[in-house]
Amino acid sequence: MTPIALFAQGNENQKLQVDSAQNVTVMISVEKLTALENSRADLDKELKAANKKILELQETIQKDSVTIRKNSDCISRLKTDSLSLHNTEKKLKEQLLISDKCLINMASNFLYIPYESFSIDSIAIRSFESVSDNALRERHRIRYTLLKNYQRDLVAIVSFLKTQQEELRRNPFNNDANEAISVLHKELFYISYHQYDDWQSTFLGNKIAIIENRLKSFKKNTKLDFNDIIISLENCLKTE
Repeated sequence: MTPIALFAQGNENQKLQVDSAQNVTVMISVEKLTALENSRADLDKELKAANKKILELQETIQKDSVTIRKNSDCISRLKTDSLSLHNTEKKLKEQLLISDKCLINMASNFLYIPYESFSIDSIAIRSFESVSDNALRERHRIRYTLLKNYQRDLVAIVSFLKTQQEELRRNPFNNDANEAISVLHKELFYISYHQYDDWQSTFLGNKIAIIENRLKSFKKNTKLDFNDIIISLENCLKTE
């Protein structure tokens, strides 16, 4: 193997002056030099490949950044639109709830006026059934029940009055009307109306209260007369 001096001129035995204090001679073989050069060439290739990869990654990152920015803008718009829709939905629900309350109040008003077939069936009951808020409808279900049974309760009250009035007249020795009061308290119309907090202000509820007071006031040898109530209720039935 023939040694070669690096960074020197002349033949292989020539020495290189490094500094004034010391002379150093570096010797390397041709094979090792070739290997070093090849290694350097390989490193250059790897470096170029790495630099190329870095450039490609930078381009990808730039493209992704644009995509991310666009997606972020899109997400931001969607959030804004979603919030707007949420607010709109909230307002619609509030308006719908107001509308539902108005329907219930309007339908309930018919409990406070004399029965009229068309108004109850075509307006009051239909209005109540149009309420969309289930919780609200359930909270006021007793009103709906009274409206649905308005005609039935009216007929039942008339029947009760005629029966009890006749019973008391047939037996003049009754000291009171306690038996009739007991029957009254078991009637469905009496039980139903007492489930409604404002029952005495309704048309039929007021009649029921008057009937009960007259029965409680009944004494022996007094006349119990319900004809005024019977006539009033029968006139309501004529509206069918």
